[in-house]
Amino acid sequence: MNNFRFGRMQRSDVQGCLWALFFWPLVILVFLVVILALSGCERRELYVYGDEFHSVTIDVDWREYSSTDPDGMTVWFYPLDDPSHAPYRTTTASVRHQDIYLPGGRYQGLVID
Repeated sequence: MNNFRFGRMQRSDVQGCLWALFFWPLVILVFLVVILALSGCERRELYVYGDEFHSVTIDVDWREYSSTDPDGMTVWFYPLDDPSHAPYRTTTASVRHQDIYLPGGRYQGLVID
């Protein structure tokens, strides 16, 4: 016959149901955490200007050359230590002040409006 009984449940039956209710969600949660950990993105380091780059500040007074300020300026830096290296160029709409990061070395500069 059937082992199913109507009436009062045994303590072991209740404990088995509670164990199943708490066990399976925990298994699913651990499974999801493992899947997320294994499928994470690759981390790349951010590049921060270190010792090899130095800040150069340019302040230009255009009043000696023109009655009005130009619309923008281009600054060229030609390396003296390595003439075979291409010059560094920066263009900006700020015509009075500019901060530029360059590798260490000696340069000749040219400012064009």
